[in-house]
Amino acid sequence: MNPTRQTAALPLLLLNGVGTLLLGAGLIGLLAPHLAPPLAAARIAWSLIGVGLILDLASMAGFLRIALKQRQGGREPG
Repeated sequence: MNPTRQTAALPLLLLNGVGTLLLGAGLIGLLAPHLAPPLAAARIAWSLIGVGLILDLASMAGFLRIALKQRQGGREPG
């Protein structure tokens, strides 16, 4: 992977990482409530799961866009 591709993919990797952390935190709060803070309600866990999924899907769409551009022989955005 050349530096240009790494630079274009870096924001997507960060977005994916944050989304995965939020998704994991929501799942822990939902499936193991004894590990979560005592005031955290189930709706907060569902909110974390929803935001994590949205961020993960957005990063996947970005990776797909870069992959399709490379396959067509064009340059990736960024």
